[in-house]
Amino acid sequence: MASNYDTNHVLPVFSSKFWHKKCPMQCRARCSILHHPLIVALVNCSKDSENIQEFKDLKLVFQHYYTNSDLKLNDNIPDPLEAYRLPLMHWAAALGLVSVVRWLLSEGASQHPGYPLSQRSTPLHRALIELQMNCPNDDKTRFSALLPLLWECLRLKDDEGNTVLHTSAFMVANSMPWINFHVFCFKAILDFAQRHASDGSLLMELTSMLNARGSTPLHLIARKAQEPLVLDLMAKMVEMGVSFDIPNSEGKTARRLLMPNLPNGWYSKHLMQSEPNLLLQRANLCKNPILRATIMGDVSALENLLGHHLQENNETIDDFVEDEESGNAMPLVHWAAAYGSTKVLRWLVMKGASLLPAGVDRSPLHTALNLIHPHVEVNLINSVKDILPYLLPCLSVADVEGDTPLHSCLKLMAQSNQNTELTEFYVRVFNLMFTSVLRENVSVLNHANKNGDNLLHLALRSEQVNVQICQRLIQANVDRNAQNSSGETPAAMIDNPQHPCSSLLVFNTSEVTFTKGQEKQKRAKEAKIKEEEEEAMEVEEVVEKEEEDEEEKEEDSEVSEPVITIEKDGKMIDLVGEKDIVAFLSTLKAPSPTLSNFYMHILKTRDTLAKKLSGINEKARVALKKLEDYEELSVNYTEKKTILDEKSETLNREESELLLDINSINQQIKDSDKTCIALQETLAHCQGALSVLTAEEKKEEDEPMTPLKLHFESD
Repeated sequence: MASNYDTNHVLPVFSSKFWHKKCPMQCRARCSILHHPLIVALVNCSKDSENIQEFKDLKLVFQHYYTNSDLKLNDNIPDPLEAYRLPLMHWAAALGLVSVVRWLLSEGASQHPGYPLSQRSTPLHRALIELQMNCPNDDKTRFSALLPLLWECLRLKDDEGNTVLHTSAFMVANSMPWINFHVFCFKAILDFAQRHASDGSLLMELTSMLNARGSTPLHLIARKAQEPLVLDLMAKMVEMGVSFDIPNSEGKTARRLLMPNLPNGWYSKHLMQSEPNLLLQRANLCKNPILRATIMGDVSALENLLGHHLQENNETIDDFVEDEESGNAMPLVHWAAAYGSTKVLRWLVMKGASLLPAGVDRSPLHTALNLIHPHVEVNLINSVKDILPYLLPCLSVADVEGDTPLHSCLKLMAQSNQNTELTEFYVRVFNLMFTSVLRENVSVLNHANKNGDNLLHLALRSEQVNVQICQRLIQANVDRNAQNSSGETPAAMIDNPQHPCSSLLVFNTSEVTFTKGQEKQKRAKEAKIKEEEEEAMEVEEVVEKEEEDEEEKEEDSEVSEPVITIEKDGKMIDLVGEKDIVAFLSTLKAPSPTLSNFYMHILKTRDTLAKKLSGINEKARVALKKLEDYEELSVNYTEKKTILDEKSETLNREESELLLDINSINQQIKDSDKTCIALQETLAHCQGALSVLTAEEKKEEDEPMTPLKLHFESD
């Protein structure tokens, strides 16, 4: 650094040696900039002690600038470099000068000089970012000492809405060379928050705060979940009761983002056991009573709340409902699907709620796949099974990317990377939807999204190819020659010896060929199938022949001969049947066999059609009657199911009230028992006292009177 300084800043009390001390660590080698004396004085206090000469020099410089000038204690230091223009407290914290920070606080320096903060960060932000560079040998010790002094900074945010814990999480996720230090700082903040507020309020507040991008610190740290240090950090948070279920601006929780990056078995061992009733916790956090009732599946409460809400706000059941905490807004049917609330979903469908309301770019089934918590538990799979019958029309609906729910499920499966638990969950969900599609609408299987990818494209492209799913798609005749927007076909994608499915199937551009061992099995299977088909065709032909013979016999026996009445020679003659008509035509002068045959054919056709029409009408009448019976049964079933549900809820409520009454009676009995015991003890005590009194009276009766008493009586 230069040995002289601008005359406006030179202090006569210092020799030139003062200005020849160190630059901040941020400066490049051989820095020629003349930094402000306050910064130079701070940098010189590297030993962090109030007893050294450098600290005394700092106080002299401090007195000169903050007493004899217009510079305020919380103002930015006017250094030539703009990046260095920070308040003195920020510099002291960044350099890890604990003694200086303590002294500045005693002088009235503020931890948060108001908004806008200096470069929109607090002193603790600066310490977290720069301590490791400025104090590499004792960075952890100095941060631990600074934290109790600057703890008020924990609730403040920088210009991107990041708290100190957000910044710490970001550094953990992005500073691999210094990850040990930043994991230590993250743990230190958690420990301090737990000690500072024993009820956990500060810890919950810091871990649930959202930055400007709508993420909590746990969302930021999720990307490094596979690191051993980070896994230990998360295990510590689980033990401390930190919630991993605060949604970000996209409605995704940290638990959701962690799943693809966690080692196998870690989730089951730690997170699954941490919060067994996530819906209850989510309901307790939810401020919207309508959503709270939806999450808990309370249909009766929802019906009352929603009825008043729709009437007061002049809305419909398909309007958006907002979650104030996450800022997400969507129709109620989407919320019910996302939380697997089968009762609410059924009630909404019965009330006429649309599965495809206006203004929504995806179906409720898309929402369920993207927001539902994949805990790899049996009850979750059952939940999907329960809601799927009410969302069957959604299987053919595409979202804004052109993806059906089956497309979305395959994409989520691909994003699960090597997490076996998460992959198995999506495989089971896909199989559930796939089976429903085979029954309801097979054409969905060949649907292509905006990139031109059908289901087979996505299944084959995944890094963790599921051979079973690929085989099911092939057996369902999904188009293997369909080209996407890049010109790829499933046939070309699998035409690679290293592809996981190459040992099973080898695609050509127009046909499927098998490996040698599989080719023999294929031929034998085809031969057997062909033989069975031929036998079935023969049986079918025999049956059809017998049916035709029976129909002819019925027509011959049931259809009456046509009767035609004509006038001949002034007499009316009845012609019965084909023979009489042909004989009559033959008597004409110019008989026409063709006309006669055509006429007879018309008669036969008319009678046959009349017979068939009568049969069709009868079948239609029977079918219509069955349809009406079915609809009546369906309505009755729905009504009875609703009544049973209401009765079940009433019984559960009465049972709860009865249990409360029983508990109250038991408590009263216990209190009565205690009272009886107390009375018994009192009675025993009284009996003892009575016995003593009786004994004393008897003793007095037996004893002779004293002389004094005798003398008194004689007087």
